[in-house]
Amino acid sequence: MSNVEYRKLQETKSGSYLVSLPKGWVTRMGLRGGATIMLMEESDGSIIIKSGSVEEVEKPNVAVVELDENVGREILGKYLIGADIIHIKAPRRITLEQREKIKNTLTALVGTEIIEEKSNEIIVQCLLSPLAIPIKTLLRRAHILALQMHIDAITAFRDKDEDLAQSVVKRDDDLNRLYFLIVRQLRAIVQNPRLSEKAGISLVECLDYRLVARALESNGDQAVTIAKSAMALKPYEAPGDVIEGLLNLSDIVRKIQEEALTALFKLDTKHAENYVKRELGSKAQSLMEQLNQRILEQPSTMAFYLNEIANSLRRIKENCIDIADLVVKP
Repeated sequence: MSNVEYRKLQETKSGSYLVSLPKGWVTRMGLRGGATIMLMEESDGSIIIKSGSVEEVEKPNVAVVELDENVGREILGKYLIGADIIHIKAPRRITLEQREKIKNTLTALVGTEIIEEKSNEIIVQCLLSPLAIPIKTLLRRAHILALQMHIDAITAFRDKDEDLAQSVVKRDDDLNRLYFLIVRQLRAIVQNPRLSEKAGISLVECLDYRLVARALESNGDQAVTIAKSAMALKPYEAPGDVIEGLLNLSDIVRKIQEEALTALFKLDTKHAENYVKRELGSKAQSLMEQLNQRILEQPSTMAFYLNEIANSLRRIKENCIDIADLVVKP
């Protein structure tokens, strides 16, 4: 439990202010007169005091992972919480299969490199600084990638293009890598308020951008579902009006995503509410209701996969409406 103490603020003749530090804390930290301490002001107005200079405090964040059947999940978890160096240790020799599993995990994590390998230990370092790529740049990249996956998945459905559908499925790995990087950087900013100031992003914005990133990653998953359904529908001839309806719905949903992201980055609340949610959202809802009835009239197997496409478009639309709901002027 934290100890709470109250100290009086003292004003000097020169106009500066002083407050004494608890003697017990100074002793435990091994400090003495003339030592350097670091003060960090947080967004809520509180101040954090740390012993040592900036160089001493900012040591690499080292994490240890014990090798077991969940090693991939453990590595991902350490990466997401901002570990700079990850030691993967085993009680005995690491097998070739285990090494391959570790390396496959690292391919999904941007900026990670194996810097040392021993018979029973692998050391991984993340070489990417939390501020190396601006968060908004990463979000725009995720938006473009998810949107293009959607476009190509619907095109594959329309043209019965299995190769294009397969490429959409493969690109989901790229979107996942980008998503993990965004989460890592947002967590780093939340854990270190000084990074928030440097990045020009408030802690509240970090929470919103985390939700945006999750929505865009989900949109990529829905594009994969559309692509897989397109491959399954290749032997079938769907009615022309159903195909046209799904293509029209796709156009509206893509527009909702584009305009929701535009409103988010411009902080345009009117655009988000009046155009994205009311106008485009209503159009999409009306078209979905019309399509549902026609899809149910089709043979069972065809109806199942057509419904999968319609549902994926609905989920993309809902994700983007959620993004529009985050648009609030500070």
